[in-house]
Amino acid sequence: MDCNSCQDRSECKTLCKDISKKVGAGIRMMHRKFDDHIVLFPLYNQVRFSEIADHRVDEFSDADTVPWSSGDCRLRKTSVFIEHFFNKTPISELAERFKVDDEAIKSAYKNARNQISKLIEALDARKTGAQISRIERFTKDQKYFMLVHVFGFSMKEVAEMFSCDHGIVELVVGRMARKYGKLFAEQAKKDDTTITDPPMSDKLTNAEIVRSVDAYFQQGLSKNQAFIRIAERLSALQGRHTAELSIKQRYYTAMAARKKKEPVKSSYEGKTLQEIKEMRKF
Repeated sequence: MDCNSCQDRSECKTLCKDISKKVGAGIRMMHRKFDDHIVLFPLYNQVRFSEIADHRVDEFSDADTVPWSSGDCRLRKTSVFIEHFFNKTPISELAERFKVDDEAIKSAYKNARNQISKLIEALDARKTGAQISRIERFTKDQKYFMLVHVFGFSMKEVAEMFSCDHGIVELVVGRMARKYGKLFAEQAKKDDTTITDPPMSDKLTNAEIVRSVDAYFQQGLSKNQAFIRIAERLSALQGRHTAELSIKQRYYTAMAARKKKEPVKSSYEGKTLQEIKEMRKF
């Protein structure tokens, strides 16, 4: 439909349905009527597609996945969440990759999703945090600590809430953090289910790297996670930084050397003469 050919144009006071569908395309807009034309005003800042630079247009994608590598993640739970949520990797494929059953992958994904939900709730809880400051069952020190470390307020904001000096809040929060940190550290020792580190010398050989990677892999870590852990431990032993890439290169060098030394086994090895004859028939 064209406004120039519309028989009702002279009496037009608002946008008709056909024109609204064309110019709006689902976007809420305001308009103003003049003697000979109508001007549209979008409610929000918008950019015309023709105004976008070519290199920005090339970045557009209509894919239903967000590419995200999980190779450097240290925990299997994190890798499972990234692969299943962002990369749409099937549960069965993840179970085969980590050598566990489907239920273990489902459980890891559910736990990761619940943790992220709690994180989002905490980020969205500043209003609740302001209400905490008025609840009498908490001490003032506890309120300072929760407002800063749980609800994300700055120490300056907390000082303004309670009409006190910023330095007082900083001292109290620091003392409470050390107190709770000590309690949580003691509890962590009781609930320690972390990965067991295999023995390691400060003069790490390629053979030790292979054994360590195998040991970590058996406990559920990926090879990349094992490389990171070995590099961190070696750095602590030697007192200087060791890159995980060097550990990775040494691992694959050792594996290639091991493969060259392995004898090629004949398909007839260990077979009787009669069995060999039977095999040759096929």
